[in-house]
Amino acid sequence: MVLTLVGLPLNFDSIRNQILFDTVVPSYDTVSEQLLRYSIPHMFGHSPVPPTNSFAFYFQSSYRGGRSGNHGGYHGQHPCCIFCQQYGHIEAKCHTKERQQHKTTNVAQVNSPKSSNEVAPTKYRGALGSLCQIGTCLGIITSLILGIPSKNDPHWWRTMLYIASIPGILVAIGMQFTVDSPRWLCKAGRINDAKTIIRELWGESKIDSAIEEFQSVCNNDGCDSDSRWSEILEEPHSRVAFIGGALFVLQQFAGINGVLYFSSLTFQEVGVESSAVASLFVGLTNFAGAVCALYLIDREGRQKLLIGSYLGMAISMFLVSSAIFCPLDEQLSNNLSILGTILYIFSFAIGAGPVTGIIISELSSTRTRGKIMGLSFSTHWVCNFIVGLFFLDLVEKFGVAPIYASFGAVSLSAATFAYYFIVETKGRSLEEIERSLNVKA
Repeated sequence: MVLTLVGLPLNFDSIRNQILFDTVVPSYDTVSEQLLRYSIPHMFGHSPVPPTNSFAFYFQSSYRGGRSGNHGGYHGQHPCCIFCQQYGHIEAKCHTKERQQHKTTNVAQVNSPKSSNEVAPTKYRGALGSLCQIGTCLGIITSLILGIPSKNDPHWWRTMLYIASIPGILVAIGMQFTVDSPRWLCKAGRINDAKTIIRELWGESKIDSAIEEFQSVCNNDGCDSDSRWSEILEEPHSRVAFIGGALFVLQQFAGINGVLYFSSLTFQEVGVESSAVASLFVGLTNFAGAVCALYLIDREGRQKLLIGSYLGMAISMFLVSSAIFCPLDEQLSNNLSILGTILYIFSFAIGAGPVTGIIISELSSTRTRGKIMGLSFSTHWVCNFIVGLFFLDLVEKFGVAPIYASFGAVSLSAATFAYYFIVETKGRSLEEIERSLNVKA
């Protein structure tokens, strides 16, 4: 429940940023149009063209988030992050609070998959990690519904910003009932507390074996607080750092933010003039994909989902490109473009979206998990910024079809990368995964 709620405030944040800073499409005249217009590109809590100052703080907070979770644990961070985030909403026009909000949002974003992986039972680890994606989808749909009155009330957006405090408060309250990671407690020497949590979450029979595994890894590999950033350049950590960075590079250059940005125009070409309706189609598609990922991730495995997801994205992009390159019939081409867009978003939501953050955390060692996650998410925001910065210029220069075809090519490359480099983690404890990677190194 708490993990689901964590995703909700991020979407209000995305809409608010575009209203206040208006950096993407300044030709829209009313706040209501902007609310609906910008709900599409924020399908996954990302901005298609984040302001430069926003990018800098997303990058910085991703870096810091990777460090802080391992030094102080994850339990105390989410309430602080969410409360600061929502206070930033209420004082939205204050740039100091704006910067604080970007930082706290991304500390939570980095630590959520880490903490869920460390607390969750092995059998359900992937599904519980996918709940963050469900929360993001629900946040999108909720923000769309709340944005409907803005068409008749030009001041409604202020009310939306106050409403955005509600999920933040719920998260802060819910975090009081969550537990610290038993792995972190074991590293901190609080063995009895770790045993209590294992007994409550995993069962009495798992206590001795789990504690033995935790202590074995800590004794052999040490703790994150003792590690240096330079260690991620050494084996076996360098391999995981490379995989983490490469997955996010491929994810972003496969064009998710570009496709979402352009999707409203695609819907308009087939007669869907309302941005709200177009956004609803996109939101429901994303939600359906996230639900499928929730069901499949612990049954089929991470590698299969990634490969299938990127193959689906590649087929979708080639379908849209073909419809534009070879328009046999205008209505047919438009329908194929819509089909390709929906299929692309669904394919992304079923694998490339939720699995990437989960598997990077699973592959990382106890000693460097925080640093590798921070580095990976920093790489994500750099690539996100580059795609958003140049997408429209490239479309204007080369046209939509070549750009979408290049997204398809990158998606194929990502599927190939997942086939050769991703290690399957389904049904394996984090310590078992770490030991196997150390042996390979």
